Amino acid sequence: MTSASMVLIPREDPLGKLIFVVVVLALGLVFFVALMTLLSAMMPGTVRRSREVLERTPGRAFLAGLLASAVFGGPAGYLLSTSYVRLLLKTEWLMDRLVGGLALVAVLVIVTCFGAAGAVACVGERVAHLAGREISELKKPMWGALALVLAGWFPLAGWLVVTPITFMLSLGAALLAFLRRSAGPGQR
Repeated sequence: MTSASMVLIPREDPLGKLIFVVVVLALGLVFFVALMTLLSAMMPGTVRRSREVLERTPGRAFLAGLLASAVFGGPAGYLLSTSYVRLLLKTEWLMDRLVGGLALVAVLVIVTCFGAAGAVACVGERVAHLAGREISELKKPMWGALALVLAGWFPLAGWLVVTPITFMLSLGAALLAFLRRSAGPGQR
């Protein structure tokens, strides 16, 4: 005769999951707005150059972002997926691939944040213009970040169109702004 051990199986709690998702989304919005405002306040030159790139040549910024995400994102995805697949298969875990992939992703995220600060400043200015108000320089990135995040959360259109385009524009604008800075003041 075998005796079964008493195992407690947790019940499904859909309300708890919904509350968790809402809290995570709300905190993510607050943290993103704070990060964009901080970058705008601490690095106004880089944000201004990114905004200028987005205003003058958005097509070039998009293509630069697309190229950079292919050049850096492709290898990052390969390194991360090969290390993760090996972990799932319980074979040798390749730490160097995991670290390399995470490093590439970190570089992409950091560079994209600088471009996103320029994008939210640009969107914030346009929101202020549409409202017919003059708002402070501090509030422009707040309103722009709020508008971009909420547009990105819109089902399907936001997930499949707004967010990827914003990512490509932000990445490309940051790269072109950094290149513009390194070109020097006389070569712009």
